[in-house]
Amino acid sequence: LRMRELKTPTDLVCMATALSRLGLREQEIFGRIADLAVADLQSFGFSELTSLLWAFASLNFSHKTLFDEVRGLLQQQVERCSPRELVQMSWAFSRVTKADEELMMETLAPAIRAKMLEFEAPRELCTLTWSFSNASVVDAALFNDLAHALHSSVKAMNAHDVSSVVVAFSGIEFAHRRLFQALQKHTRRIVHSFSPLQVARTIHGFGVAGVDDEGLFKILCEEVMRQQHLLHAKNVVEILIGLSEVEYTPPRVLRALLQDTEKLL
Repeated sequence: LRMRELKTPTDLVCMATALSRLGLREQEIFGRIADLAVADLQSFGFSELTSLLWAFASLNFSHKTLFDEVRGLLQQQVERCSPRELVQMSWAFSRVTKADEELMMETLAPAIRAKMLEFEAPRELCTLTWSFSNASVVDAALFNDLAHALHSSVKAMNAHDVSSVVVAFSGIEFAHRRLFQALQKHTRRIVHSFSPLQVARTIHGFGVAGVDDEGLFKILCEEVMRQQHLLHAKNVVEILIGLSEVEYTPPRVLRALLQDTEKLL
């Protein structure tokens, strides 16, 4: 690959994005792209920087200098970011574990709250919720705003959205009962669309939140039984933790989950 021909920000972004979408984890090439980008960072707009970091994060690649330089720009000019750029920046930094409390709470959260009504619901709101939760950062004011905005769009959520939001809010469910009631009702409607990962995370989230809804857990367990052959060890552990938290332990389900002991070792 003739990297010298990549001369503009658009060239670098297009190359990184193409490799990312193709799933090509070419670490040496991404490293060179990052070096070229850092050397000419003043030529990049926020849209191009966002796309570049998204490409890196999609393949779980991090480049310390690139992410540090973009972080510095965010701290100085975050108000220039569009809602979509805020979503993708938050996701990218969180995905590669570069999202600490200072960046998320002091830089990104105020900008996100200022544009709360401009985000696409529910997908962008769910992505923001996941980004903060994945970084283990809970900004009470931001989560209050997110919960309020998400409540009105629960019916438009897919299984991925539901599992992400349930997990993110599970530790503070008591403050967002209306949101959880809507999520419980919607989960019943779309339960057959959940993947093994999503059903496991949803059971874990509702369980940790202490949701008192035996009928919901029964429906989710039926889905677990249907997809039992597809469950990985981590899925099984999350399901067991969630069920034990609410003391819902049907013997048939427990036997099915524990019968393949090799999966858990």
